[in-house]
Amino acid sequence: MELGVWISKPPKAGGPHKITVSGKNTIEITDVLSGDIWLCAGQSNMDFSMSKFVKNSRDPKDQPLVEYIRNEVATVNDDWIRHIEVQPTSSLSEKKLNFDDQWRKAKPEQIGKISATGYFFAKAVREQVNVPIGLLECALGGTRIQPWLSEATYMADPNMKAYFEASRKKI
Repeated sequence: MELGVWISKPPKAGGPHKITVSGKNTIEITDVLSGDIWLCAGQSNMDFSMSKFVKNSRDPKDQPLVEYIRNEVATVNDDWIRHIEVQPTSSLSEKKLNFDDQWRKAKPEQIGKISATGYFFAKAVREQVNVPIGLLECALGGTRIQPWLSEATYMADPNMKAYFEASRKKI
């Protein structure tokens, strides 16, 4: 099946917009925002969600930060900050093209799963640019750096190329 979409002009930053796709049937997508998308990739610091920062700290000097984040979680109300997470899967030989998740809004009932680093970054950017901010998270704590490098990066360095090719042979 071939699907063609014609957009006469991009939607103005903001929203919510509605997208209608027509063919043999009609699909309507609502609550769509138009703005900036930021990739939140990396390891532990990006992988820690807001919910992990609301537990009491073992060190009393860190407790004010916990209280600040608890208040943020309880009072956040920004429909223009959204987050979606690519679930961790890895393969050196097979590209992963699809994942199953839903966009979360910066609301008390949904913010717990949002990357804390990503959220506070998005909040600061939103104050400056006043457009919707989408956070696309692809992070996994405790991983080595090698899986985060592209094949082109490996191939550009003789030592890394040998490591990459040896890793592929083990699979």
